[in-house]
Amino acid sequence: DALACGLKVLATTNGSIPEHYLTSPAYLAPPGDQEEITAGLKFQLNEPDDRGREWVMKNMSVEAVAAKVEKFLEARCV
Repeated sequence: DALACGLKVLATTNGSIPEHYLTSPAYLAPPGDQEEITAGLKFQLNEPDDRGREWVMKNMSVEAVAAKVEKFLEARCV
């Protein structure tokens, strides 16, 4: 939601977060790694604001998700 609204995202690599944001402009840092989190903040401050929204529109739109689901089902149901 944050990316879709044009906000920048800095998250940790806990749980399934990397699975969802690996190709996005979100910055992922190991939990507790202060140097990497600081680097992520600096990186996000210098990035254009519209990259997140563009990524969401390309990868998470209804059409994009439907195509991914269709591909998944075709691979397993044929």
